[in-house]
Amino acid sequence: MVPTTQEMQRAELHKTIWRIADDLRGSIDGWDFKSYVLGDDVLSVHLREPR
Repeated sequence: MVPTTQEMQRAELHKTIWRIADDLRGSIDGWDFKSYVLGDDVLSVHLREPR
């Protein structure tokens, strides 16, 4: 089956997003970066919750 234009665009977008993530992450280990990002997300949600 030949990929459609939409599938090709989605694949190109996926590659671009991963390339940007790799550039942002730099030389940091992937696990450390993931822990940092997830921790930051949890903290930001916690801070937005009404007390």
